[in-house]
Amino acid sequence: MGYYSDTARNVKLSLILGYGGPARGKGPFYLHGINRFKYTIYPHVGDWRKAKTVRRALEVNTPLIAFATEVHKGGLGRQKSFVRISPSNAILSAMICSRESKELTLRLFETEGRACTATIRLHKTIKEAWESDLRGRKSKSLTVRGNSVEGALRPWGLLCMKVAL
Repeated sequence: MGYYSDTARNVKLSLILGYGGPARGKGPFYLHGINRFKYTIYPHVGDWRKAKTVRRALEVNTPLIAFATEVHKGGLGRQKSFVRISPSNAILSAMICSRESKELTLRLFETEGRACTATIRLHKTIKEAWESDLRGRKSKSLTVRGNSVEGALRPWGLLCMKVAL
């Protein structure tokens, strides 16, 4: 955890290394050797919500991994968006494709403590969509408009949904 003290013009950083495994020998077991961590300084104006610090942290800690394929024919063109999520305080944390059906399971969470209506826009037309629980059991039906579906996200909440393509 780090913070900036405006009066002292210092950045303070505290690191805590925890280990919950079994004790070795007579005393506690510590993780000896070299321990590495990544820390990013992200200067911004305004509060953490306006600066989108949760989104920036996710971008640093879970970067998009791109790879090149062989040249091949295809109908998608040079670029294509598979999924778009709005507003910016709604984050897609999981997208799981079913092996048994043409359904996607999507999980989103809210990052700023503000309720919102999350809009999910996919690359294909959505036939049906439902809210679901964490185990994927469908509950409330959601309104679909072409390739978009909306769902309510509570402050700091989680929204799980199933989408049939």
